[in-house]
Amino acid sequence: MLVGTNWRLTSNGVGSFASGAAKTLRLAANGSASGSAGCNTFRVTYSTEANTLAFGPIATTKKLCGAREMVLEHAYLGALGRVHLFSIEGTRMVLLGVRGRRLLIFAGSPP
Repeated sequence: MLVGTNWRLTSNGVGSFASGAAKTLRLAANGSASGSAGCNTFRVTYSTEANTLAFGPIATTKKLCGAREMVLEHAYLGALGRVHLFSIEGTRMVLLGVRGRRLLIFAGSPP
């Protein structure tokens, strides 16, 4: 379920960067991932083993949006860079940091 599902950010551990424009993530079987950070789209590689998940450097488009949306976008992308673990809870994917702190929570829908 991790791979191939369309994930939409519904909440985050602290703060409120889940608000604003939709933030999404889709992991492909070939180790690449892509999505929307709210204003810009992004591509990134990832690796996973058991319940660990790590993202490589993130490449984004360079569209400029309003100041608030750009702050939310940077927070989302920064959180992706801190992901270390994941868990699937029903139709939700929870991404956690090194110490198990919830960073991002997504709702899944089939491709």
